Amino acid sequence: MNILIIGGGGREHALAWKLAKSDRVRKIYVAPGNGGTASGSLIIENIDLNKTDELISFAKKIISVLLLLVPKSLYQKVLLMIFRKIT
Repeated sequence: MNILIIGGGGREHALAWKLAKSDRVRKIYVAPGNGGTASGSLIIENIDLNKTDELISFAKKIISVLLLLVPKSLYQKVLLMIFRKIT
C-alpha cells in the first residue's frame, strides 16, 4: 500500500514513522514533510507539493493510496473536502 500524508509537523512525522514499521506499507509520501520526516527510513519520502491540484494529481497517480490528513487549518479542511469528492 502507498500512503500520502499531507502536512509537515510532528504529528505527520509520528504517523509516517509508525506506519513505516508495517509490512503492508510499500511507500509513504509526506507533503511537504520536514527535515526529520524522511530521515531513518528508506520507504518515507518527502515530496515538495503544496498546491491542491498538484496533490490531487499525485494521489491519482499512486495505485493504492491511503490519504492521511490531520485537518488543523482551514486549507487542510478544504483539501479534505476536495479529496472526498474525487474519490
